[in-house]
Amino acid sequence: MKCQACGAEAPEGARTCPRCGAAVSAAAPKPEPVERLKVEQIAISERGFTFRVNNNGTAPFTIEKIVFHDSPEQVRGILRGDGILRDGKVTMFPGDVADVNFQTSFNGISGIVYTVAVHTKSGRKYEVGVGFP
Repeated sequence: MKCQACGAEAPEGARTCPRCGAAVSAAAPKPEPVERLKVEQIAISERGFTFRVNNNGTAPFTIEKIVFHDSPEQVRGILRGDGILRDGKVTMFPGDVADVNFQTSFNGISGIVYTVAVHTKSGRKYEVGVGFP
């Protein structure tokens, strides 16, 4: 442990600094980064499906793939916002918000909700329901 007042090393379990006598407290452990994202459908158009992806966690993440109607799809672009698109994968940092777009050849039936799964590099999966107008 280090003294917060003078920076001297204090022995483990010491309540006061051996150099300056200041009270010594154990440093709080740093919290582990948390991957958390919010995905919501915002548009279906000739460009394909557009989702707003919000990184509201404390860790960066990379969208590795999107699965729509049991078929893997590739991210085509970031229409607006933050994030880095490279080789069909999107990397986002804490606080980033992006409108992410992908296209599919599947023509769904209107009025039915389909599941889109957003898979991240860490192996987590986030699902959102989408429907054709």
